[in-house]
Amino acid sequence: MPVTRDLSEGKRAMIRKWLDNPVYMKLDSAEDLKQALQIAIELEHSTIPPYLCALYSIKQGGNAEVASLIRSVVIEEMLHMALVCNILTAIGGSPDIVHERFVPRYPTNLPGGLRSGLTVRLRKCSVQQIRDCFMQIEEPEDVIEVRRAQLRPESMHNLNSYTIGWFYDEILKSLKELHKKGEITFGHADRQVTQWSSVGKLFAIKSYEDVVKAIQEIKDQGEGSGKTPDDSDHELAHYYKFAEIVEGRHLVATGKKFAFTGAPISFDPEGVWPMMDDPMLSQYPQGSRAHLLNSQFTEMYRALLKGLHKTFNGEPHYLKEAIGLMFSLEIIAQQLMQVPSGLNDGTTAGPTFQL
Repeated sequence: MPVTRDLSEGKRAMIRKWLDNPVYMKLDSAEDLKQALQIAIELEHSTIPPYLCALYSIKQGGNAEVASLIRSVVIEEMLHMALVCNILTAIGGSPDIVHERFVPRYPTNLPGGLRSGLTVRLRKCSVQQIRDCFMQIEEPEDVIEVRRAQLRPESMHNLNSYTIGWFYDEILKSLKELHKKGEITFGHADRQVTQWSSVGKLFAIKSYEDVVKAIQEIKDQGEGSGKTPDDSDHELAHYYKFAEIVEGRHLVATGKKFAFTGAPISFDPEGVWPMMDDPMLSQYPQGSRAHLLNSQFTEMYRALLKGLHKTFNGEPHYLKEAIGLMFSLEIIAQQLMQVPSGLNDGTTAGPTFQL
């Protein structure tokens, strides 16, 4: 349709109605549900490289509290990915962590069309990156509704309310309906991963009640419970951890409300390596140290994904080896951050997360 074409009021009303409640996806079969769970695995993974780039770019010994907050979010994203893998395995699916499109090419959009209009990029740690990208990824629906109410009707702001939390609600509805109809059952506990030694709970999915617990944990840790910014482990949800960095203060309760009036959280831009935006291997000269280190990083990252694929497809004991690879990745990435990018603009190299 030409952009200059006038629409009748009836057609405008129809479009507005659709935008308020679009038919986003139908999850009315076991295969549809398995596909949505695979998207959820890819969604959780897609947030990890940008968070890791910000974390790796922080110089050792600098911005310690900011680094700690980002690291805690990364760990919980890994937990979310593991929980979704367990759900998919429980209903007879197989998580695919090695297919050719599993790793997005940054800059990218979130998998599943969530938060359309948001571009996810690999950038160094900065207040801008945390505010404009990380907080947008984790934004709760109730925060979006407040912002929507504050905008004038004629505003062109794109506030896509189809959040990660909304996506998990749709998955949960489908799980409930298909389980009720007897089209899915929960089992294969011996193939699921339960080893976890950090914040949060990783457990086998043996019943619909376990699914509810798992999805609630994912939602609470990501965007908060709706009533408070805390999750069940009394940890701030990801959105509010990032907001603390942006606001420069801890979020504390004042009566029945919460405000950023706690102890200061300092962020020093000088304590961050000037990593180039959205690094690509082709930008590093052949034979350069940046090219060599990034090639090593890529091989290690590929091995990590293969290890995770093995872990979530019947060999749960392999998780320890996969976690060991993550520590090796960090060492290589920190070295990359200190090597000139070769662009002659004062920037340093960074991991490409390309396979």
